[in-house]
Amino acid sequence: MMEQWNRCPYVLKRRMCLTLLAGLSSVLVSLVVYMVSADSVLLAMGGVIFICCLFRCVSLWHIIRGETYAAVSGTCTSVTLSPLRRYRRICVTDLSGKEHTLLLSGQAAVQTGAQYRFYFQREHRPVLGNDYLDTVLSTNAFLGYEKLSEDNAEKE
Repeated sequence: MMEQWNRCPYVLKRRMCLTLLAGLSSVLVSLVVYMVSADSVLLAMGGVIFICCLFRCVSLWHIIRGETYAAVSGTCTSVTLSPLRRYRRICVTDLSGKEHTLLLSGQAAVQTGAQYRFYFQREHRPVLGNDYLDTVLSTNAFLGYEKLSEDNAEKE
C-alpha cells in the first residue's frame, strides 16, 4: 500500500490530501458554529460535505491503487480561451509528435511553449470519433497537471 502511495505522482497525492482537508475543515467549522449558535442545519451540511469529500478521496485512492490514470506529457502549442465558455482549449504535442486537444478550466495557468504533464482517469467509454465531442466528454476525467522542468522533460 505504501509503495503505491510512493509511486503516485505528486499532483494526485496533493489533490487527495486537499480534498480530505476541505472535508475536515468544513465539518470542523460547522461543529464550532453549532457549539456557538446551535445551528443544526449547518452541522448537517458540514457533515454532508465531509462525506462527499471522503467519498471523493476513496475514489481517488482506487484510481491511484489500480493505476487507472493516464498521463499526457508534451509541449503546449496553443491556448485558446472562448469568451462565453468556462474552458480553455489547450493543444499539447507529445514527444512522438502527436497532437492532443484538451479542454481545461479557465483557471488553469498553462503557457504556450512550456512542457506539462496532464493526468486523466482512464475511462471505459466509447470513442465517438468527433474530436470536439471526445474532448468535451473527457473533461470530467481530468485529475490534474504539473509543469515539467527542462531536466525532467529530457529524461523522458
